[in-house]
Amino acid sequence: MSSGHRCRCSLVAVRSCLCAAVVQVEVVDSNGLVVPYADNVITFDVSGVSDVILGGTCSGDAATQVNNKATTRPAYHGLLAAVIQSRDQTGVITVTASSPGFQTASLTIPVVDGSGITDYWCHQQPAL
Repeated sequence: MSSGHRCRCSLVAVRSCLCAAVVQVEVVDSNGLVVPYADNVITFDVSGVSDVILGGTCSGDAATQVNNKATTRPAYHGLLAAVIQSRDQTGVITVTASSPGFQTASLTIPVVDGSGITDYWCHQQPAL
C-alpha cells in the first residue's frame, strides 16, 4: 500500500521503435509504488539530437481538456505518458519530467542508426 509521502517522478521507456519512443511517468512514493490518486502537474522537456521533438502527451483521462501536444499535463491515477520522436540523427535524447515539489527525473534514450533493421519494433532496448 502506498504511503503517499515523499513522492517523486519516475521515468520508464515502455516502447520504442525506429522513429519514436513512449516514455511513461509514474508518480511514486518513497517505496517506489505508484500513488494511484496523484494528479500532479508534470512538465516535459526533451533535449539531445537536433531533430528530437515531444510528439505528444497523454494521461488516459478521457475528460481532460488538455491539448495532446501540451508539454505540461496533470497525471491521472499517478500515470502519464509522452511520445518522443526523432528523424535521422543518431546520438542521445534526454527526457526530463518535473513537477513543483518533486525532484526532477530524467531518462536517456540512445538514438541508433536504423539502416539494416528489419524488425520495426526494437523490443530489446529503449532506443530510437
